[in-house]
Amino acid sequence: IHELKKENVYRKVLIFFLKRIHSVVVLSDKLRQDLVTLGLENKKLIVIRNYSILNFKKELSVKRVKRDILFIGSVDRRKGILDLFEAIHDFPEKLNWHLHIAGDFTSEAFKLLFFSKLKELNLTKRVTLHGYVSDEAKYKLFEMSSILVLPSYSEGMPLSILEGLSAGCAIVATNVGANKETIKSVTNLLQPGDLNAIKQELEKLLTDVQYLELRQKQSLELSKEFSFKKFVDQIT
Repeated sequence: IHELKKENVYRKVLIFFLKRIHSVVVLSDKLRQDLVTLGLENKKLIVIRNYSILNFKKELSVKRVKRDILFIGSVDRRKGILDLFEAIHDFPEKLNWHLHIAGDFTSEAFKLLFFSKLKELNLTKRVTLHGYVSDEAKYKLFEMSSILVLPSYSEGMPLSILEGLSAGCAIVATNVGANKETIKSVTNLLQPGDLNAIKQELEKLLTDVQYLELRQKQSLELSKEFSFKKFVDQIT
Protein backbone atom coordinates (compact mmCIF):
# COMPACT_ATOMS: atom_id res chain seq x y z
CA ILE A 1 0.00 0.00 0.00
CA HIS A 2 2.97 2.31 0.60
CA GLU A 3 4.00 2.00 -3.05
CA LEU A 4 0.45 2.58 -4.23
CA LYS A 5 0.54 6.03 -2.69
CA LYS A 6 3.46 7.04 -4.89
CA GLU A 7 2.91 8.49 -8.34
CA ASN A 8 4.93 6.13 -10.53
CA VAL A 9 4.63 3.45 -13.22
CA TYR A 10 4.55 0.68 -10.62
CA ARG A 11 1.42 2.19 -9.08
CA LYS A 12 -0.35 2.49 -12.43
CA VAL A 13 0.44 -1.10 -13.42
CA LEU A 14 -0.59 -2.53 -10.06
CA ILE A 15 -3.88 -0.62 -9.97
CA PHE A 16 -4.56 -1.74 -13.56
CA PHE A 17 -4.33 -5.41 -12.54
CA LEU A 18 -6.07 -5.00 -9.18
CA LYS A 19 -9.11 -3.53 -10.92
CA ARG A 20 -9.34 -6.67 -13.05
CA ILE A 21 -9.09 -9.16 -10.20
CA HIS A 22 -12.35 -10.65 -8.95
CA SER A 23 -11.59 -10.12 -5.24
CA VAL A 24 -8.83 -8.51 -3.19
CA VAL A 25 -8.13 -9.46 0.43
CA VAL A 26 -6.93 -6.62 2.69
CA LEU A 27 -5.95 -6.67 6.37
CA SER A 28 -8.04 -3.77 7.68
CA ASP A 29 -10.89 -1.36 6.97
CA LYS A 30 -8.31 1.42 6.63
CA LEU A 31 -6.53 -0.43 3.83
CA ARG A 32 -9.87 -1.11 2.18
CA GLN A 33 -10.69 2.60 2.28
CA ASP A 34 -7.27 3.47 0.84
CA LEU A 35 -7.84 1.15 -2.12
CA VAL A 36 -11.35 2.52 -2.72
CA THR A 37 -9.78 6.00 -2.83
CA LEU A 38 -7.38 4.72 -5.50
CA GLY A 39 -10.30 3.58 -7.64
CA LEU A 40 -11.00 -0.04 -6.70
CA GLU A 41 -14.60 -1.15 -6.25
CA ASN A 42 -15.61 -1.58 -2.62
CA LYS A 43 -17.53 -4.80 -3.38
CA LYS A 44 -14.32 -6.47 -4.56
CA LEU A 45 -12.48 -5.83 -1.30
CA ILE A 46 -12.63 -8.37 1.53
CA VAL A 47 -11.28 -7.52 4.99
CA ILE A 48 -9.58 -10.42 6.78
CA ARG A 49 -7.59 -9.31 9.81
CA ASN A 50 -4.23 -10.85 10.56
CA TYR A 51 -3.26 -12.80 13.68
CA SER A 52 -0.21 -13.42 15.82
CA ILE A 53 1.38 -16.86 15.65
CA LEU A 54 3.35 -16.25 18.84
CA ASN A 55 2.12 -17.80 22.07
CA PHE A 56 3.40 -16.68 25.46
CA LYS A 57 3.02 -17.54 29.11
CA LYS A 58 0.54 -14.76 29.58
CA GLU A 59 0.20 -15.16 33.33
CA LEU A 60 3.84 -14.09 33.61
CA SER A 61 3.78 -11.33 31.00
CA VAL A 62 1.53 -9.01 32.94
CA LYS A 63 3.83 -8.98 35.98
CA ARG A 64 6.83 -7.54 34.14
CA VAL A 65 7.96 -4.16 35.38
CA LYS A 66 11.43 -4.22 33.85
CA ARG A 67 12.54 -1.27 31.81
CA ASP A 68 13.25 -3.00 28.52
CA ILE A 69 11.77 -1.34 25.43
CA LEU A 70 11.47 -3.20 22.11
CA PHE A 71 11.37 -1.89 18.55
CA ILE A 72 10.90 -4.61 15.94
CA GLY A 73 10.59 -4.00 12.20
CA SER A 74 12.60 -2.76 9.25
CA VAL A 75 15.15 -0.21 10.41
CA ASP A 76 14.58 2.89 8.29
CA ARG A 77 13.45 6.49 8.49
CA ARG A 78 9.79 5.63 7.76
CA LYS A 79 9.60 3.63 10.99
CA GLY A 80 10.45 6.70 13.05
CA ILE A 81 13.50 5.18 14.70
CA LEU A 82 15.44 8.47 14.62
CA ASP A 83 12.49 10.21 16.29
CA LEU A 84 12.63 7.56 18.99
CA PHE A 85 16.32 8.30 19.63
CA GLU A 86 15.63 12.02 19.92
CA ALA A 87 12.73 11.40 22.30
CA ILE A 88 14.53 9.13 24.75
CA HIS A 89 18.16 10.19 24.73
CA ASP A 90 17.85 12.46 27.76
CA PHE A 91 15.82 10.13 29.97
CA PRO A 92 17.17 10.24 33.55
CA GLU A 93 19.87 7.69 34.39
CA LYS A 94 17.80 6.49 37.36
CA LEU A 95 15.23 4.96 35.01
CA ASN A 96 17.84 2.37 33.99
CA TRP A 97 16.05 1.74 30.69
CA HIS A 98 17.33 -0.16 27.66
CA LEU A 99 16.15 -0.17 24.05
CA HIS A 100 16.32 -3.34 21.93
CA ILE A 101 16.10 -2.95 18.15
CA ALA A 102 15.33 -6.00 16.01
CA GLY A 103 15.25 -5.78 12.23
CA ASP A 104 17.30 -5.27 9.11
CA PHE A 105 18.50 -1.96 7.70
CA THR A 106 16.85 -1.05 4.40
CA SER A 107 19.89 0.83 3.06
CA GLU A 108 23.56 1.37 3.78
CA ALA A 109 23.00 5.13 3.81
CA PHE A 110 20.47 4.88 6.62
CA LYS A 111 22.69 2.44 8.49
CA LEU A 112 25.45 5.07 8.58
CA LEU A 113 22.98 7.72 9.72
CA PHE A 114 21.63 5.36 12.40
CA PHE A 115 25.01 4.76 14.02
CA SER A 116 25.98 8.40 13.67
CA LYS A 117 22.84 9.44 15.56
CA LEU A 118 23.47 6.82 18.24
CA LYS A 119 26.92 8.25 18.85
CA GLU A 120 25.78 11.87 18.67
CA LEU A 121 23.09 11.32 21.31
CA ASN A 122 25.34 9.17 23.50
CA LEU A 123 23.02 6.16 23.23
CA THR A 124 25.49 3.40 22.38
CA LYS A 125 25.32 1.88 25.87
CA ARG A 126 21.52 2.17 26.04
CA VAL A 127 20.68 0.52 22.72
CA THR A 128 21.26 -3.07 21.56
CA LEU A 129 20.90 -3.90 17.86
CA HIS A 130 19.87 -7.53 17.34
CA GLY A 131 19.43 -7.59 13.56
CA TYR A 132 16.68 -9.72 12.06
CA VAL A 133 15.23 -12.16 14.60
CA SER A 134 12.84 -15.08 14.35
CA ASP A 135 11.68 -18.10 16.31
CA GLU A 136 13.30 -18.43 19.74
CA ALA A 137 15.23 -15.15 19.54
CA LYS A 138 12.01 -13.25 18.83
CA TYR A 139 10.20 -14.97 21.70
CA LYS A 140 12.97 -14.05 24.12
CA LEU A 141 12.94 -10.39 23.09
CA PHE A 142 9.18 -10.10 23.53
CA GLU A 143 9.22 -11.94 26.84
CA MET A 144 11.94 -9.71 28.31
CA SER A 145 10.38 -6.45 27.11
CA SER A 146 7.72 -4.46 28.95
CA ILE A 147 7.02 -2.01 26.14
CA LEU A 148 6.76 -2.27 22.36
CA VAL A 149 7.32 0.99 20.50
CA LEU A 150 6.60 1.66 16.82
CA PRO A 151 6.64 5.42 16.04
CA SER A 152 6.08 4.96 12.29
CA TYR A 153 5.14 7.53 9.66
CA SER A 154 3.21 4.94 7.66
CA GLU A 155 2.04 1.37 8.19
CA GLY A 156 -0.45 -1.17 6.97
CA MET A 157 -1.43 -3.44 9.85
CA PRO A 158 1.84 -4.09 11.69
CA LEU A 159 2.32 -7.74 12.66
CA SER A 160 4.79 -6.64 15.34
CA ILE A 161 1.98 -4.85 17.17
CA LEU A 162 -0.20 -7.97 17.12
CA GLU A 163 2.76 -9.93 18.50
CA GLY A 164 3.29 -7.26 21.13
CA LEU A 165 -0.32 -7.58 22.24
CA SER A 166 -0.05 -11.36 22.60
CA ALA A 167 3.18 -10.90 24.59
CA GLY A 168 1.45 -8.53 26.98
CA CYS A 169 3.60 -5.54 26.09
CA ALA A 170 2.37 -2.01 26.65
CA ILE A 171 2.12 -0.45 23.17
CA VAL A 172 3.45 2.96 22.10
CA ALA A 173 2.51 3.67 18.49
CA THR A 174 1.45 6.37 16.06
CA ASN A 175 -1.93 7.01 14.49
CA VAL A 176 -1.12 5.54 11.08
CA GLY A 177 -2.45 2.69 8.97
CA ALA A 178 -4.85 0.37 10.75
CA ASN A 179 -3.63 1.29 14.25
CA LYS A 180 -6.68 3.41 15.05
CA GLU A 181 -9.15 0.62 14.34
CA THR A 182 -7.08 -2.08 16.05
CA ILE A 183 -5.29 -0.69 19.11
CA LYS A 184 -6.84 2.66 20.07
CA SER A 185 -8.36 1.03 23.18
CA VAL A 186 -4.97 0.04 24.62
CA THR A 187 -2.73 3.01 23.85
CA ASN A 188 -2.70 6.76 23.31
CA LEU A 189 -2.05 6.91 19.59
CA LEU A 190 0.50 9.61 18.81
CA GLN A 191 1.08 11.79 15.80
CA PRO A 192 4.09 10.79 13.69
CA GLY A 193 7.09 12.97 14.46
CA ASP A 194 5.73 14.24 17.79
CA LEU A 195 8.90 13.79 19.84
CA ASN A 196 7.42 15.28 23.01
CA ALA A 197 4.43 12.93 22.93
CA ILE A 198 6.66 9.89 22.38
CA LYS A 199 8.85 10.97 25.27
CA GLN A 200 5.93 11.63 27.62
CA GLU A 201 4.19 8.32 26.92
CA LEU A 202 7.36 6.26 27.34
CA GLU A 203 8.37 8.15 30.47
CA LYS A 204 4.96 7.54 32.04
CA LEU A 205 5.21 3.81 31.31
CA LEU A 206 8.74 3.71 32.73
CA THR A 207 7.88 5.56 35.95
CA ASP A 208 4.28 4.58 36.72
CA VAL A 209 4.10 0.85 37.45
CA GLN A 210 0.30 0.85 37.79
CA TYR A 211 -0.10 2.50 34.40
CA LEU A 212 2.34 0.03 32.83
CA GLU A 213 0.50 -2.97 34.29
CA LEU A 214 -2.86 -1.56 33.16
CA ARG A 215 -1.62 -1.22 29.58
CA GLN A 216 -0.13 -4.73 29.69
CA LYS A 217 -3.41 -6.21 30.87
CA GLN A 218 -5.30 -4.33 28.16
CA SER A 219 -2.90 -5.67 25.53
CA LEU A 220 -3.41 -9.25 26.67
CA GLU A 221 -7.18 -8.83 26.60
CA LEU A 222 -7.18 -7.29 23.12
CA SER A 223 -4.86 -10.01 21.80
CA LYS A 224 -7.80 -12.43 22.00
CA GLU A 225 -9.34 -10.58 19.05
CA PHE A 226 -6.31 -11.47 16.91
CA SER A 227 -5.99 -15.18 17.64
CA PHE A 228 -5.72 -17.91 15.03
CA LYS A 229 -9.26 -19.01 15.89
CA LYS A 230 -10.59 -15.52 15.14
CA PHE A 231 -8.67 -15.57 11.87
CA VAL A 232 -10.20 -18.91 10.86
CA ASP A 233 -13.67 -17.67 11.80
CA GLN A 234 -13.29 -14.87 9.26
CA ILE A 235 -12.61 -17.21 6.34
CA THR A 236 -15.05 -20.02 7.15
